[in-house]
Parts: sequence; C-alpha cells; structure tokens
Amino acid sequence: MKNLIKYNGCANWHLRYYDDKGKRRTISLATPDEAVAIQKARAFFAGEVVRRSESIVAGTPTDKLIESYLVQAKARRRKPMRPETAKTVGLVLRKFSRDVKLVDPRKLDAGLVGKWLDKLHREGKSHETLRSYTRDLKTFARWLNGRGLCGTLVLDLPDRKPKIRKPWVRKDQVAKILEAVKPKIGPHSTPSGKLKAEEAARELKFILCCGFHAGLRRKEIGAAKVSWFDLKAGLLHVANDEGFTSKDSENRTIPLTDEFLKFLKGFLSSRNAKSFLGVGSRRSSALNTAIMPVARNIATTSIAAFVAILPVVPLILISMV
Repeated sequence: MKNLIKYNGCANWHLRYYDDKGKRRTISLATPDEAVAIQKARAFFAGEVVRRSESIVAGTPTDKLIESYLVQAKARRRKPMRPETAKTVGLVLRKFSRDVKLVDPRKLDAGLVGKWLDKLHREGKSHETLRSYTRDLKTFARWLNGRGLCGTLVLDLPDRKPKIRKPWVRKDQVAKILEAVKPKIGPHSTPSGKLKAEEAARELKFILCCGFHAGLRRKEIGAAKVSWFDLKAGLLHVANDEGFTSKDSENRTIPLTDEFLKFLKGFLSSRNAKSFLGVGSRRSSALNTAIMPVARNIATTSIAAFVAILPVVPLILISMV
C-alpha cells in the first residue's frame, strides 16, 4: 500500500494522506505489523469517505428525504434495493446535494443536474459513472415527483461506452499464469519476510483460482468463508448471510475443478472452518494487487463456464503475474 510509510528508528507504521484542504498529513497506525497496518489504513480511508460524502448539513429537508427514500427502496416488495446498493446510491445523492448546495428539493431540475454532470465530465469521470449517477438522480426525482416535492426531471442518460470485444488467452496459458505465482523472496529477506511472501503467493493463487476455476466475483472472493468449501463433496457453496449479499441475492453451488480442489486441500488445512479466509479478513497485499483487475473481467462473466466450454480466459490476468 503506497500510503504506508515506516520511519527509520520507528517500529510502527504510519499513514500519509491529504485532508479536506489538500494539506498532507501523517498519522501513526500504532502497529509494527504490516497486515494490521493495512487493515487500519483501509478502515481510516473508509471513514474519511463516509465523512466527506455526508458533509451536507444533517437534518436539512433534502438529507431527510434521501434517508426516507433509501429506507423505502430497501423495504419495497418488488425489486427491493440491496443494502450495499442503497449505501452507494446514498453517497451519490449526498454528493450531488453537497456539490450543488441543494437544500430545497423543489429546486431540483434538469438544468441543475446537467451542470453538475458537465462538471464531473470535465473532471474526468467516465461515461459509465455519469450514466449511473444520472440513473440514480432520475429515480430519486421520480420518487420526489410522486409526492409532489419536485417537478418532472426530463434528462437523457449519457451515451454508453462503445463495447469492445475482450481479448482472450487459451487454457494452456492459464496454467502458465498459475504456475508463475511464486513468493517474492530476495537475498536479504528475513525469515518472517519469507513467511509473509509465501503466504501472499498462496493468497494470490487462491484469488486467481477463484476467478479462473469458480467464476467468483470480487466481493465474493473477499467475503469467502472456509465453510463455503465442501472438499469432501468437491463443491463450493456461495452463501448469503447478514454480512454478505451476492449480486443476484441468491445462493449458488459451484463444482470444484480437480486442480482447484487439490490446491484448497493444502490452503484450507490449517484454517478454522467457521472463519473468513485471510484474503477477506485482512485485506492482504495479494488481494489489493490482484483482485481489482480480476474483478473487471470476472464480475459479469462466469470464467468457470468459459474454462469448461472454451479454451480461453481474459487476457488482462497475464499482466498481474
């Protein structure tokens, strides 16, 4: 993690960041353990995101309406909004309200939204992000309009990004990618450093196997529990619970390939059956470096299906090894 630093003569890790005014700050994470430091740093940044995104004045009419809208959206009988989606939509609506200083919902109109979207476009926001923001605002405005709180919001969605056929690699190259996952051990590595490197390599291979052999999505890899893997039956059970909801909100069972099953027997042997896997609980360096590019290619496509039917998989995974 590039924002983590360790000063000479100091055992603990420190975090460097920029505050609301752009001033660089450094805080101590009060731990010499890098894995714990990463966990604390991510928790700190998550808190900063929520604090900054919710900095519109609490208790204003718009703020209260956003809360009411999200509560009702999650409770509706037809296509209820998932908690994680509601959290994301809430951040978007509060960002819009803060940026345009919207206190009275009756002032919400297409001109105000258009200027905001134009500003974000100039700042470099992608077309897909602008489409998502527009869709969230139109849905919220329709909810307000149905209660007589604002006029009709007539707004066209930004154009979609042109679809480009993804490059693929053959199955034999998948094997080469997995074989290339080796611990990064230097000539001056300490015994503890070697152990961390070996564990990071195992976690990276686990992440890749989850994508190549099981078609798991990014959040599913991060939320995976040891209990999901039934090694005797050779099955992987993606199970929803209070802390995790899959994209389609449904549990599903995936047969494990022979190669993945063989790897899991060693990878899971020393882990508690009721615990989360290390890549989800500690947000390890392997997860940070590998899971985001993996997610862009496996989040919408079942790689397991392609591996079983076609001798090809996404090319971008090669760049991670």
